[in-house]
Amino acid sequence: MNVLICDNNNTSCQSYAEQLEELARKNQIEIDLKAVSSTAELIFTIEDFNSRKRQVDLIYLEVEMPDMDGITTAKKLRSMGYDADIVFYTGSDKYAIAGYDVKALNYIVKNETSNEKIEEIFLEAVLLAKKRNTETLILSCAGEMRRIYISDISYFEVNNRIVTVHYNDLIFEFYSTLAKIEEQLFGRGFIRIHASYLVAKSQIVKMNSEIVVLKAGTHLPIGRSYKEAVMEYKRKKLST
Repeated sequence: MNVLICDNNNTSCQSYAEQLEELARKNQIEIDLKAVSSTAELIFTIEDFNSRKRQVDLIYLEVEMPDMDGITTAKKLRSMGYDADIVFYTGSDKYAIAGYDVKALNYIVKNETSNEKIEEIFLEAVLLAKKRNTETLILSCAGEMRRIYISDISYFEVNNRIVTVHYNDLIFEFYSTLAKIEEQLFGRGFIRIHASYLVAKSQIVKMNSEIVVLKAGTHLPIGRSYKEAVMEYKRKKLST
């Protein structure tokens, strides 16, 4: 689990980092924790993670930062597509209501919030991160990251190493191969029907030896080398 702390106060930052590391050891949770001292560095770090197709699972963000305040920073992160958890931690509770505008997980007041509450918030964030990482697919291209719920995906198609994912009447293009995506989604309800198409089984409403029809009305061809596997899936589906 990747955790970032953004705080320009080195003393409080170090103290909180040590507290989080102790909570992780206590609860046998493996975390990779990094502290940054400015919101500019925070944004750069998240963009760097995105470029390496990694995800920051949790951010502890001081509100009263000198370069850009925490609320504004959180809004910018949300606009960049960051949808994991943000916990504000600061010296006053006067910004707590503003946290709702950016869907903050919680709000910690330094030297006031109890250790028990801090642990509760941390463990909640851990559970949410595990849920996100098992139910979503994180994709990135040209500095943009998308976290897409697997249940929302209709199908993937590939053309010259550019893969397009179709979900909720939206699309997102990224560089990969269908073989890699198929491996990543193994056992998650997808079937390869063509060299160019990987389809969510839940989206299939009709199929024959030539085509697959999806709920949205999309017709996709079945490749010759995939026909046997598709027909076998159809037989099993009809027998259940």
